[in-house]
Amino acid sequence: MKVLFYTDVTWSLGNIHNNLVKEFCKRGIYSNMLNWDFDYSVREFDYLNKIYDVFVTLPGPCVNLLISKGIPANKIICVAHSRFDVKHGVDSNIPWASLRNVVAISPDLVKTHKILGVDVNVELVQNGIDFELFHREPATELTRLGYFGSDFAPDVLAGTGDCKRKHLAESISTITGLPLIGTGSKLVNLCMPTLYESIDSLIMPSSSPEACGLPYMEAAAAGRLPISSSVGIIDHLGKPAGLVLRMDEESFVEQGVFQINELVASPKRFRSLCVEAQDFARHYYDWSAVIGRWIDVLTKLDNNL
Repeated sequence: MKVLFYTDVTWSLGNIHNNLVKEFCKRGIYSNMLNWDFDYSVREFDYLNKIYDVFVTLPGPCVNLLISKGIPANKIICVAHSRFDVKHGVDSNIPWASLRNVVAISPDLVKTHKILGVDVNVELVQNGIDFELFHREPATELTRLGYFGSDFAPDVLAGTGDCKRKHLAESISTITGLPLIGTGSKLVNLCMPTLYESIDSLIMPSSSPEACGLPYMEAAAAGRLPISSSVGIIDHLGKPAGLVLRMDEESFVEQGVFQINELVASPKRFRSLCVEAQDFARHYYDWSAVIGRWIDVLTKLDNNL
């Protein structure tokens, strides 16, 4: 079996698919990434079609592009990483029923397909992280907060509002007097492990449309306490690596300020929570814990081939 990931090679998608390539290859499945930012010829895709058994991409225009370049629909698997991806697939009128498989990285995204009228079976997988790459000595005291998400992302189902809610992290920072560290700009994914050395705790104030929250998982692996509402990977697994706050904005800020002030005054408890978060990440977030399901879903036989 040979698998080609046709995707963005930077930021979170680059991180995820780079690790998938490594994990697949460890298990005897040859795979590669193809950068979707370049325009490849029909001739190039014809060559690729003769090499690879499966083409994996996100639902949306890329599915139709692959088909237009000569890749059979029943060799294409689309994996949704956000509600946006599902909507792009619907808006692009991709041939859902003809695809080899349709996949989502969270239970919310499985439901989103149904809500948006996609009447096919959707397989569920879970994103992972390279635990050892992000592993650091756990933080010893709480002096710096972090926010490593997007500045803004609308909820495609509601049609309005910002599901990332960065302003809540900013409010907590202002009230507690602790600095809020960000990425400063969009950084290539390979930079991310070092960035967690600049913070002691990560705030993920997203609302329910959050599909996963990769920085949450990475922060936990780095021994930095993640603080969030019950969304993304926390909702997916039904248990958190760190502290969980109420969803509504006012309560999120009030609880966040209270918890953070308590932890600033109690370094021993804070350190203990960071160690617990790291242990949780080791057992539940590392690729070794989830890769089996990815392999099952992406390499399962298709009788139409």
